[in-house]
Amino acid sequence: MDETYKTYWDRGWAVVPDVFSVDEIDAISRLAMAVAINEITGGDGDDSELDLDEAGNPIPRKVNWPFTKDKHFRTFALNRRLHDLLTGILGK
Repeated sequence: MDETYKTYWDRGWAVVPDVFSVDEIDAISRLAMAVAINEITGGDGDDSELDLDEAGNPIPRKVNWPFTKDKHFRTFALNRRLHDLLTGILGK
C-alpha cells in the first residue's frame, strides 16, 4: 500500500490490480459503453464524451454523472473494497 500511496500522491492516480474481478469490470464497462452510446445517438451527449478513432469515427470516452444513471454504477462506486482501498490511500 505504501507504493500505491506514493504513486497516487505523486501522479494523482494509481493502478491497483485485482480490486474487482474481470467479470465485474467487464460488466460495468459494457454498461458504460451502452449508456454512452445511447446518449450519443440520442443527442443527449456532448463532445466531451467522445473521442475519435483512427478513421475519425466517434467513440464513447466517458459517461457524465454515471452515479445518477444506473443503480449498477452506484453499487460499483460504493463497493466496500473500493472504499477500503481509498481510505487507505486518502485517509479519512
